[in-house]
Amino acid sequence: MSATRGPTARRGQQFSQTPLPELLEALARARATLRLLEVAASSMPTENDELDRLRALGQPELAKLRRETLGLQTDLRAELRRRGEI
Repeated sequence: MSATRGPTARRGQQFSQTPLPELLEALARARATLRLLEVAASSMPTENDELDRLRALGQPELAKLRRETLGLQTDLRAELRRRGEI
């Protein structure tokens, strides 16, 4: 199996020209969003506007946001691995 075949080898290439600090910041934001989604799924009361916004979403919207964020995180990590940063 060649490393240049298939979608896995192409993951994150849309970020190939993105400066490293921006990649790291985007990865941190994606991770923070995933943590917020985990907390939003719980019933813990908070005074966080972002959590309130997430809790107002329905299950399909939350699932879609989670999938999109996980995909973004995977792409960012793939580009960072290509660069030897992680």
